[in-house]
Amino acid sequence: MTATPAAPAASVARRRDGAAELATVLATSARVQLAMQRAHPMSIMLGIVQPAVLLVIGSSSTHGAALDGFALASGLSSLWGGSIWTAGGILRREIEYGTLPRLVCSPWNIRFLLLAKSLAASMFQTLCITVTTVGVLACSGHTIAVRAPGALLLGILVAVLSAAALGLLLSSLFVLTRAAVRISEALSYPVLLLGGMLIPSAYLPAWLRWPSAVVSLSWIRRVLHGALTGSTDLPALAAALALTAGYAAAGWLVFDAVLDRARLRGTLELR
Repeated sequence: MTATPAAPAASVARRRDGAAELATVLATSARVQLAMQRAHPMSIMLGIVQPAVLLVIGSSSTHGAALDGFALASGLSSLWGGSIWTAGGILRREIEYGTLPRLVCSPWNIRFLLLAKSLAASMFQTLCITVTTVGVLACSGHTIAVRAPGALLLGILVAVLSAAALGLLLSSLFVLTRAAVRISEALSYPVLLLGGMLIPSAYLPAWLRWPSAVVSLSWIRRVLHGALTGSTDLPALAAALALTAGYAAAGWLVFDAVLDRARLRGTLELR
């Protein structure tokens, strides 16, 4: 009779230990990804050089509130590029390093490990872009005026989550083809032109405005711009969250296709 109450307690302890071990594994995955990010040249290019150059060019002819809006647009544009070249290449780099088979065969769900890596990559890029943006503007004697700090922080958080979800999707897609680098190049500039970030969609012909509707960062730009003016753009926030959830769900499904292909071929190599 005395052993009965101990069984639920033992079960709770096992679940607690399992959760703690999973948290350690996820933290380790994120830490490894951060170490790789710091050494990756595209992280420096897209997290520091690109936003700095865009701001230097923009600040030469833009001032005041218009410069605030341009700073947001240039930062999100750099985050888009970072999602493509860094988070989007996670699986391919695991294949190149020969570590993907070990991750797939680990006792932990590789999707969670991949998500932790993608989040780490997105957080690193966002931090680099934010620090660079604030630093360049400060050097030019300009300070961004934020009237709704809470909305700004919420927009940045959604931007990180959206970039991570996009990285999860692109990473799974890119591993299905040998032309991933060419596809990355093809995705970069059209979205910068038509994605509603650097160039507002209102400036484009009506028949060219639809691509911005499927780019979550264009909606996040509206959320962040609203934070500067003291408001929270709830419709734009809802659209960004819906697209982020869609990216994550699509990435989950595409990764299933990657694993199914690996099982059929008996290999996770790109051969």
